[in-house]
Amino acid sequence: MARTAQITLDDKVFTVHALNMGELDEVFELFDGPTRKVARGVLAIAMRRAEPKLNGAFDALEPTLDQVTEAFHVIAKLSGIKLENPPPQTGEGGP
Repeated sequence: MARTAQITLDDKVFTVHALNMGELDEVFELFDGPTRKVARGVLAIAMRRAEPKLNGAFDALEPTLDQVTEAFHVIAKLSGIKLENPPPQTGEGGP
């Protein structure tokens, strides 16, 4: 069964899949570049298979920085990528 999660960008809800092997290769290359480009790159890769489809409109999204950060962490966790400083959990045991 496919692992999926929902993220919000530009106040639109998308269902994203865990990154596949080819996508993980692309993501690992991002970690060798400038840190400021990692989150955007991971989102761009994940959004290729997201539902609803963006049909090339990724660059037209206007998400908040908080939405980008949260979506990046959701995709990383879903894909098994361990981050050094994950965001605090909300709900039980969190703020």
